[in-house]
Amino acid sequence: MPVGDPSSGKSPALDAVLDPVREIERDLAEDYKSARADWDVKDELARLSLTAWKADAKAVIADGEEAPVKPDSADAGPMPVRERMRVRRTFVDVFTSQGSAIAEKAIRRVAELYAVEKEVRGKPLGEREAFRQANSRRIFDDLEEWLHV
Repeated sequence: MPVGDPSSGKSPALDAVLDPVREIERDLAEDYKSARADWDVKDELARLSLTAWKADAKAVIADGEEAPVKPDSADAGPMPVRERMRVRRTFVDVFTSQGSAIAEKAIRRVAELYAVEKEVRGKPLGEREAFRQANSRRIFDDLEEWLHV
């Protein structure tokens, strides 16, 4: 949640960082839609297979015979999960694997914003907004300036 005066240059600074993330998000969303559509078909076929197996098993058990083994086709497998970009997590991964000072600075700046949100959590809306304006603005302005460097 950016905090700052209108037309203070927040959007261009963020766009430079977020545009690549948005593009990756779009690709991940398309991949998910495709995987989900494929899974939906598999799931429908699995439900049909399961229904048929239950009917067969019920009839066989009624005749006093042993129930057939449930077929693998009666299970569509796990539903696909939509992957999302986690920019902060990426900074953490880079810092952990490479000890990057830049990633560490980014983590600290994002953590400051999280700390403001933690402190304001549960308070009335007006109080949260005032608190954010008073406390997040400096952090965000510093982050924006840092991104331009």
